[in-house]
Amino acid sequence: VAFSPDRRALASMSGRAVHLWDVQTSALLHTLKWPNNYSVNSLAFSPHGGVLASEGGDYTVSLWDARTGTQIHSLKGHKGKVLTVAFSPDGSTLALGLFEQQITLWDVARGQPVYAFDRQEENRTKRMEFSPDGTLLAVGVIDGTVRLLDVASGNIEKILKYNCETDIHGLAFSPDGKYLATGGRVPAVILWDVASGEVVRTFRLTDNSISMDFSPDGTILASAGGYEHEVLLWDVESGNLLRSLPHNDQIMRVAFSPD
Repeated sequence: VAFSPDRRALASMSGRAVHLWDVQTSALLHTLKWPNNYSVNSLAFSPHGGVLASEGGDYTVSLWDARTGTQIHSLKGHKGKVLTVAFSPDGSTLALGLFEQQITLWDVARGQPVYAFDRQEENRTKRMEFSPDGTLLAVGVIDGTVRLLDVASGNIEKILKYNCETDIHGLAFSPDGKYLATGGRVPAVILWDVASGEVVRTFRLTDNSISMDFSPDGTILASAGGYEHEVLLWDVESGNLLRSLPHNDQIMRVAFSPD
């Protein structure tokens, strides 16, 4: 599933179809039919909510007009299966993390590839996130490291490595781009200084963390994941735990509202 940025619409996957729902009324807005016999594997809304990206088992990514339910583009021609996608902050660019150690950038309006980064390594991309100004792309891979790519040149600016070798499941930039929070199959969320590439602090958990998000003012970090069935709210500057929000089931994704 995926929520639109304004939380008014919800996209859900069901076999070869994507359903768009009105969150307040629970009404079905649109049914987006995948144009082949493959199932839909992942979904992502653009930052402004106007475009929905869906990825299927045939290695293509479809871009849909979220308001009308019509298909805008079908992105094809890249190497291998798409593992993760990320929109740039202005919604003009879509990054695809591929099975074959490649990352491709696509122009959303034209549906055309901009360029590709070929990574000379065996580690596959697990998660990606653009910096708030769109100049950096954080790429989390299965060996537990995060690459900071310069979007304009494709060069690796920094490699962030914690003392573990495990998948990176969660990435979140602070609103000012100063910090990057990372999480995976370790009982901790790591806060990095983007400029220096150094660890600022470690938020200790009792289970792994697969999702995190900063509050709009950047003062609070929310984390969730594993089997603890709770969302933890942290003070970013002090590292203190502010509050625990318990739930009845496993939490897969957390996000702050714009206000």
